[in-house]
Parts: sequence; C-alpha cells; structure tokens
Amino acid sequence: MIAYLPDIYPDELAYSWFCRYYVHSGSFTHKMALNDLFSKRSDSLNKEFVGNLNSEARERIEKVMTLRKLMLNHTMFPQYTRFSMGKEKILNTLINNGAVDVHNLFTVLPREDNDRFLKYCPLCVKEDRVRYGETYWHRAHQIRGMKVCTKHGCMLYPSDVSAISYNSFSFQPAEFIVDGKAELIMADEGSFDYYRYIADVFYAHIDFDNEVPVSIILHKALKEQGYMKGIQRKVQQLTDDMNDFYRKVNLYNVASFNQVQRVLHGSLCEFSVVCQIAYFLGISVEELVSPKLTSV
Repeated sequence: MIAYLPDIYPDELAYSWFCRYYVHSGSFTHKMALNDLFSKRSDSLNKEFVGNLNSEARERIEKVMTLRKLMLNHTMFPQYTRFSMGKEKILNTLINNGAVDVHNLFTVLPREDNDRFLKYCPLCVKEDRVRYGETYWHRAHQIRGMKVCTKHGCMLYPSDVSAISYNSFSFQPAEFIVDGKAELIMADEGSFDYYRYIADVFYAHIDFDNEVPVSIILHKALKEQGYMKGIQRKVQQLTDDMNDFYRKVNLYNVASFNQVQRVLHGSLCEFSVVCQIAYFLGISVEELVSPKLTSV
C-alpha cells in the first residue's frame, strides 16, 4: 500500500523517484517497496523506464502527473525513440504494457564502459543537498555517451550502481551512494560543445506527428558537405573524417563504418550515432529534431 509519494525533482529519473519512495516510505526491505509499486517482481524492471506498475501505483502517480508526462520527462524515452518511426505507438505501448521488453520496441546497443553505471555531477550533488536536503539521479547525466554535466561544464563520475537492470533489481538512492567529494575536472571547450549538442537534442520537443526519416536530413547534409559522388555516399571517407574530428576533442567512442552506413541507409536510428553524424556535418538541433521536407 502506497501511503506517501515524495515530490519528484526536476529532471529526476523515475527510478530515482522510486528509490526515494523506498526510503521515505519506511519500507524495511526492497521487496516491500517492489510489492508497493510493481505488478510482479518477476517482471524485467528497467532503470531507464518505469516498469510494470500495479493499479494502485498507477492511480497514485496519476494524481501527481500523467504517466505520459512521467515517461516523457522522467525516463530515457527521448533518447531511444527520438529518431524512430511510430513514436506515439511506442510511447503508448510503454505506458500500457510496462512489462514489455524494450528491445522489441527500439534499438538498444551494448553499453560502453562509461555508461555501465549511473553517473553524477559533484556540483549537482552539492546543489541538490542545499536545495532539497538530498541528491538524486539526474536524467541528463544518464544519456548514453554523456560524459559532462552541461549545466556546470565538469566531467561526470560513475557511481557503483549498475545502469543495467538485472533480475535482482534493487533501490539504490543517490543520497546513500554519492559522497559529493569527487575531484572537479572541467571539460575542454571542444568536447563541451558536443555534449551540449547531445543534451539539446535530447531535451528538444518531440513532434509525434513529424515522421520524416532522419536519414533524409543526413543525406541532404552529406550532399552539401561533399560526401556524395553522384548517388553514392562516401561512407568510408565520412567515417574516417569523423574519427579524426572527434579525436581532436578527446572523443574516442566514435560510430563505426557499419553503424554510419546503417544510419544513412535508414536501418538504424540510434541516438548517439545520429548525433555524432549530425554534429560533424553541422546540422543544427532545430533542423535535426524538427525536419521539414521541401520540394526540389
């Protein structure tokens, strides 16, 4: 029985909210909190989304905000579906069937080492504790490939809380995990601009009625930047140039030839790969997230 839900903080990951419920509700065990919130403990719970909430939890959350708003503003939904076709259908599936395996809805690439654990910013931790009396897991910090806090310009640190959901799902509140005393390391200007671009794309409004394939927008930029020979794309040259460009700003997890080719072909729309290509080609955030087809 849910007797109390704490206020949800700005850009707080839903998982973090549930972690704080576990603490503030006085649950003696993780099992008690799991039973309060979810339909079945055997469901595969995902820290990036909401999970298969039971009817009581859904009703209580709906008094705070709609599940649609929770999904859009407090999960990683924008990252995984930003460039997908059929976003409305995916969103409704996640809302109405929390037990669904997200791998069946969109592309989920293997995690890089930097993304295997929940991340935090030391300055955000200090500000949270002054403002709210506790810190929490910020959604912005959990974007795949994100290494910088774009609010403070400093490097993010990995916690020891796995970002990967296992069968032994547990609540790990940031307040109990993070000490906030990590050394402050500022990002260099070149890499900061790239990470700010990623964040701006992530937070941009999602137009569910705009179903223009991102490959069309990228194709237009390829032509303008000289990466087309007739109707042939210069994918190898593009990949090589991207690697050279990103190494200069200390970014090394650059998309592979195969990933670039699949995105340009339209068979892959993975967030980080699309952003790397778009940023390199000089495509503005507005053009990328709100593309418009024009007659030739």
